[in-house]
Amino acid sequence: MKMLKSTAAILTLLFCFNITSAQEEEMTPKKYENPEYYMVSYVKFHPGKSGEAKKIIDEYFIPTSQQAGTDGPVMHLNMITGEWDMMIVWHMKEGLESLNWEMSPDDIKWEKAFMAMAGGKEKGMDISKQWESYIKGSKSHLGRKHKPKPEKQ
Repeated sequence: MKMLKSTAAILTLLFCFNITSAQEEEMTPKKYENPEYYMVSYVKFHPGKSGEAKKIIDEYFIPTSQQAGTDGPVMHLNMITGEWDMMIVWHMKEGLESLNWEMSPDDIKWEKAFMAMAGGKEKGMDISKQWESYIKGSKSHLGRKHKPKPEKQ
């Protein structure tokens, strides 16, 4: 019985190598054509704080993006089910290069517009601290937009 299991394992391993070898002969390197990347963030608010958090989004964050001329989220969804209260989708207009910025030029434009809209740096910092106090937890995932291949005619 032990011999049968060992033989089966060896045959399986050899079969995998044969498939891999056949695939490698046919495969060629290929980059994605004009990939679009998105950051998807999930946010969980402390109980009873989602209304106040959404008020900050509506009164400050969205208008700041419009005023600064920077890209705000592509969309944000109020979640009905699951553990998260909100999902926010951000387009990464520079693709993966966006991840190399500690503070991008757009971040600076947004930050300056936010401070002006809030009524100064001190008030802006207070609103930011208030926003952060509403957040119980968050997580983010990176995704690439699926672009179907054109149909061959």
